Amino acid sequence: MMKKFNILLLVLAMALFSLTGCKSESKDVKNPGEPIRFGSQNDEEGYVLGAMMQQMLEHNGYEVDAKVGQLVNNTSLMRGSIMEDQLDMTLDYTGRGLMFIEGVDQTLYQKDEKTAYETTKEADKENGIIWLTYAPANNTDALCVTKEFSEKNNVKSLKDLGDYIKQGNPVKLAIQSGYEYYTSAPTTLPGWKAAYGLDIPEKDIITGIADARTALAQGTDGINVVTTSTTNGLTKAFDFVILDDPDHVSPFYSPAPLVSAKVLEKYPDLEHMFDKMFASLDKDTLTTLNAKFEEEGVSEVDVAKEYLEQNNYFED
Repeated sequence: MMKKFNILLLVLAMALFSLTGCKSESKDVKNPGEPIRFGSQNDEEGYVLGAMMQQMLEHNGYEVDAKVGQLVNNTSLMRGSIMEDQLDMTLDYTGRGLMFIEGVDQTLYQKDEKTAYETTKEADKENGIIWLTYAPANNTDALCVTKEFSEKNNVKSLKDLGDYIKQGNPVKLAIQSGYEYYTSAPTTLPGWKAAYGLDIPEKDIITGIADARTALAQGTDGINVVTTSTTNGLTKAFDFVILDDPDHVSPFYSPAPLVSAKVLEKYPDLEHMFDKMFASLDKDTLTTLNAKFEEEGVSEVDVAKEYLEQNNYFED
């Protein structure tokens, strides 16, 4: 009987400790019962940076209703979700201002990272959207070739590729599935054709390839150029050469957190929470993190946690 009584006391003590622990923990939560509604895109960078933002929010005492990697890669959807009070925070890219700022001067997005960022940030204030610190990286549209092709033909830029084509050399371009806009967007093939003479016949452009990068690596069907983004992890894994765009026909796309102006007014510490983290994300760093997720198969949660811990972002 005494043994049962002692066990009962132990169970009660553990329950009391658990309840006390919960109360103590809840005192540290800044938004109990009102989680920050956060979402990010469903590309590799959306997963990785989304996980980093979620972990930073939680470390700093916020409850988060997170939809990391669950949003379609579409700026109007993400920004619209904030404007319609369906999201409090998200992640987006400065160059996308071309899509939603009426009458924008395109050259402002082709000048430098800071100008592209400031242009978008200023324009979105009237929409109740605040752009926080941007990463000094340009994740824009691009083309890539194998290292062997680049060295053999001295092709390191889109201008070089244009000259290569003008000399009568064959180019077969594979457009990765999801990149179909390359054939029509003025900041991709049409713009590169005008700027660099990148004139590829339609018969030599293959669209909707599910695994274009593998096709390039293997030279499938004569493919020697494929579409990519400039911080793509698989491009690094394959050791491809991303062709420079010297005139910045494709605008600067720097990732940055977006927050509702109303939420920022309520929780002003959000404004500088991500400053150091995003400032550290240059092109090489982002590409490496993306490669860990997409090529090595490390979960976005672990990629984010490792980076944040190694750089002491979890220290109080």
